[in-house]
Amino acid sequence: MKTSLHRIRMFRILFLLLFIPATGLAQRTAQGELQAAAKHLANPDGTRIDFQAETIAPNDMGSSPLSSGSLILKDNQFRLSFGSITAVFDGKKTLSYYDASENTLNISHPTNAELAMINPLIILTRSEAGYRTAMLPPTKGEKVIGLTPKTVNGIKQIELQVDSRDSRPTGAMITLEDGTKIVTKITGISRTKASPGLFRLMKKDYPGVEVVDLR
Repeated sequence: MKTSLHRIRMFRILFLLLFIPATGLAQRTAQGELQAAAKHLANPDGTRIDFQAETIAPNDMGSSPLSSGSLILKDNQFRLSFGSITAVFDGKKTLSYYDASENTLNISHPTNAELAMINPLIILTRSEAGYRTAMLPPTKGEKVIGLTPKTVNGIKQIELQVDSRDSRPTGAMITLEDGTKIVTKITGISRTKASPGLFRLMKKDYPGVEVVDLR
């Protein structure tokens, strides 16, 4: 169960890492960069994002293997594939995720705050994202936007990297309060045609699965 909870936290943080286009009371330059970055993810037929991520333990005490994943977005719907996790949100109220390592299918009705942690497009419709934003020193070919939570939520800071030419998201790093760092590199952003079936997980598709219904 501990392993499963860790994976769940990881996949939620990855969404936050990759797609935190905040609005609200932020520095104008940082806000503009975030809004420009969000435009690269908003396509009417759907957007596919490919990425790689790794976790670095505090004090450089080792790191997890580099893992690849993908995210498909359409309107308020999403489908995430990362490691043993497949997660979907139906765009209305139901979040489902399947953990292949434990053969469990979890179903919940997340709160707005929980959705804001994992769904980038919902954050775009909110006037307050809960983060203070500021431009940080740039790196080679990239601008860096820093996000600091206004309330305690387990995260110390997020750094989002965007291409200095067109503000396309290129990667991110999140530092947790315990010093753990999660580093994500976006390897591709492309348009795609997302069918309605992508945003449903059905029990019949996973023989012998244990269903955990938290609704």
